[in-house]
Amino acid sequence: MIPRWTRQLLLIPALLCLLTSISWAQEQDAEVWQATGGPVAFVTHIAADPTAPDFLFSFISSSVQRNPDQTQTIMGSPTASWAPYFSVDGGEHWQPASNDLAGMQPTALAILPGNQGSIIWVGTKQNGVWRSRNGGRTWRPALIPGLQDQQTLSIIRDARHRLHLLTVDNSRYPVAHLYSSRDNGYNWSHRALMIEQERIQARAKSLLADPFDGNRLYLVTQNGLLITNDAGFSWRRITLPLPDDATKPAQLALATDATQRGRLYLAQRVQMSSGRHRLLIFLSLNNGVTWQLQPASFTPLAGSNPEAEPIPQALFVNPLVRRQLLLATDCGLWLSPDGGLTWRSAGTDLSGVSVNALLFHPRRRGDWIAAGAGGIWRTDTFGGSWRPITQGLPPASSIHQIFAFDDANKTLLALNGGFLPEDALAQPLWRSEDGGATWMPARRGLEGVHLRRLIPYPYAPNTAFALTVKGLARTDNSGRTWLHRPLDDYPLAMAADPSGPNIYLATAQGLLRSTDKGDSWVSVFAQNGVVAVTVDASGAVFLAAYGQDSTLQLWSSQTAGLSWRQVGELPIHGAVNLFAHPHQANLLAATAPWQGLFVTVDGGETWEQRKSGIPTPARWRGGNPQIANAPNILALFMDPKTGIWWASRDGGGVYKSIDNGSHWQDATTDLGDALLLSFARGPSSILAGASNLGVVQWQNPAPTAPPENVDARIEIFWPHDFAPVTLAQEANLGLRLYRDHSLEPPPCAWSPNVVIFAARDAEPLRRVDMAEHRNMAGHPFPVWMLNDLDVTWANEAGRQLIYMAQVAPGLAQSRASVWIHAADARTKLPDPPQPSGLAPAGVSEMDGRIFLVWPHDETGRYVPPEVANLANVSAVLYQRDTLLALAAADLPDRVWLVGAPDNQVGRRLAMGKKRIVSEAGLRYTVFDFNDIDVSLARDPLHHWSFWLEAPGADLTSNVWVHGSDARTLAPRMVEPIVGCTP
Repeated sequence: MIPRWTRQLLLIPALLCLLTSISWAQEQDAEVWQATGGPVAFVTHIAADPTAPDFLFSFISSSVQRNPDQTQTIMGSPTASWAPYFSVDGGEHWQPASNDLAGMQPTALAILPGNQGSIIWVGTKQNGVWRSRNGGRTWRPALIPGLQDQQTLSIIRDARHRLHLLTVDNSRYPVAHLYSSRDNGYNWSHRALMIEQERIQARAKSLLADPFDGNRLYLVTQNGLLITNDAGFSWRRITLPLPDDATKPAQLALATDATQRGRLYLAQRVQMSSGRHRLLIFLSLNNGVTWQLQPASFTPLAGSNPEAEPIPQALFVNPLVRRQLLLATDCGLWLSPDGGLTWRSAGTDLSGVSVNALLFHPRRRGDWIAAGAGGIWRTDTFGGSWRPITQGLPPASSIHQIFAFDDANKTLLALNGGFLPEDALAQPLWRSEDGGATWMPARRGLEGVHLRRLIPYPYAPNTAFALTVKGLARTDNSGRTWLHRPLDDYPLAMAADPSGPNIYLATAQGLLRSTDKGDSWVSVFAQNGVVAVTVDASGAVFLAAYGQDSTLQLWSSQTAGLSWRQVGELPIHGAVNLFAHPHQANLLAATAPWQGLFVTVDGGETWEQRKSGIPTPARWRGGNPQIANAPNILALFMDPKTGIWWASRDGGGVYKSIDNGSHWQDATTDLGDALLLSFARGPSSILAGASNLGVVQWQNPAPTAPPENVDARIEIFWPHDFAPVTLAQEANLGLRLYRDHSLEPPPCAWSPNVVIFAARDAEPLRRVDMAEHRNMAGHPFPVWMLNDLDVTWANEAGRQLIYMAQVAPGLAQSRASVWIHAADARTKLPDPPQPSGLAPAGVSEMDGRIFLVWPHDETGRYVPPEVANLANVSAVLYQRDTLLALAAADLPDRVWLVGAPDNQVGRRLAMGKKRIVSEAGLRYTVFDFNDIDVSLARDPLHHWSFWLEAPGADLTSNVWVHGSDARTLAPRMVEPIVGCTP
């Protein structure tokens, strides 16, 4: 028998452990999720100003999937976003350019010299062509008749300074179109290029101008080349001298040499009779009339993937180095110093990276900027080394897996997942050596490989594996280089023995085992349908496989797969994940979509569902919420250092447990509705990969200040039951707030009062109600809603309802967009209100009424809106709720006319000029805003909304809508470019 005092001593370590756990939990309660400034996933376009090369303009892209209630999900409606950013110091620092292009998908970008400075041109997929004359801060559409339902592929300027647009129909069998302008984009001619009827597969891709001959243009198609010598009136298809064993010509890239008249280079990917693809290089010395196949040789980097078959994205001629070519591909950047004869990788840093653009500094040799999947990089050593230049760009990446090698060296891997804005791109994989502060690509050896998941290998601390679409990849140096091995079977899951060399690979054909880090494999479980595998702390292997009766069975092996025991049926089915506790044998966890979390402590003999504290969100199906039986656990992590379990759920929410999942505590803090897709033990704390937010870290909170200026955008207005305007009784309104001139939302926890204003017809706006800040399980995220608005006023023809949102005064300065709900949204005021008298002195609350918008031509003659380029606007200020005009002494010092094109955010257009009017015995002040550019409204697809602002004054205004069709049309909410900042 153990003496009583001995038993008491034995209790001390347990009590100390319990106290330590309690102390740790209390300490953790003070920590929150913080964004670490993770990497940028996709840069789709970048351009430099030819007159000021340090001015750069780019678009970044991101996406999420959303439920109808705007919460995030992994199985909802995908929605993408593109946002413009600019830099004035060669990319060292970036800032948002504008949100005027919100909701548009850019398909072409060019910065071209104009008569009064450079103009940024942006072609879109469905919204025409837009231009900016002030560095991207404001935008106007180029009014090009016939451009509806077409996407712009190229915007170029020829040697005679004419502009050309290459467009294609947004249809299944698109026809290509050429638009040309001789007056810098004011007037356009149009020609349909009927080449698509020759061969549907030869779809137009891009247009290039000859640097010497203004009438010669080059049209690159999906697998061919056409040339015109008469500015597009007639085209000639070029036949390239392909090798005899070439069977299918495919993607090509063309470059003109601005240093040598007539010299062109072309790279084409061709399928050979062997089934493999090969890159061919061609040279023309006579403007593309005839071509020579170059005896080109490609020397890959040591350790690169020998199975890679690069797809050419763009070809460039260095204007400062004679005969130096660079080829951007889906799996790296290649350099030729001798006009395309020999090729090598342009540096190891970008090996395997999908590069789509390259900029040369016009004065500094070897100073290049590359962009593509994973960020923007700069070299000043001719590609010898690259560094990221992304400061100021938001962490717009969805990290499906975050991976830490060990605590000592702070080396991390981050794998992006989900949406690809271009088909040829590969998901970025990044590596950080400083705990996540900076990131660089880590795809050397993964050229042409699509990654799916990272797997640790505890037996060797610098080794890790990655499941790919076609096999398995391995790194033995913490992600610096990889070795990819194709497999015959599609890999479904993988696990490594935590204390030995064995690794196990689950496939549809059974389970494979390797003892040499994947160099060779043997089958250890031949039953079909193995969907999950894990190895516990003792080395026991557990797998989930479907039996002949379609039930999902758990099997275990204590002999490294040499013999197996069928344990029993699993309590879940479908896409199952198995997790083994890092220290306790026979303790397993299992998850599957919308089936919650199950835990066993006896190796699978019995299972217990453990979800206490994790609420079950609605499961949306077909636009309707349904009650689910359990949450959908997206990621589960058992921290080997602290024993804490972490779990994230679909719809948003993060939870932690200190009792092996029996009870869970909400640890979402200020993440809003962001989804955490993966956890890892980092150098100092827990790291997580977030949807559209990069990498976040569990740490002490850092102070975050709310924005001083915000843009309030009403982005959806939904009449109940989809009723037409003339019948709708009620409607719901949804809006988002953004940081000034951007698509970046404010901090998740910032919850200002957002007031909704409405106006009937041409009456001043009046407060309706405050919008409700949406939340996910009690955690706010930046969507505001106001439901059940009475919209019966607009049932009658000729009536309008106009809505605007503003942050309550004192919280932030806000700009606003306008939503017009009407069958005919034009403002018609044939009998404008006249002052009935003068207001008493000292009036502080005032109404601004625009009573006249008079469209005219350049000579001052009245013309209808569909042909007017200019308009004069006049307004009067009244005492609120009266028609008593303000006395001169009470007028604000400045009155601004604010204008918003379409559903954009309003901005100040002009300051009013005072004009004294004497009539009917009254003498009062009119504010005039003359020669306002309203040319946008000539296009029936666009309109202007005007209202008044007076800084420092309590002014409400009416809204005047100018255009031939002024309805607000926005089929879905604009998606922020990045998640809200915790």
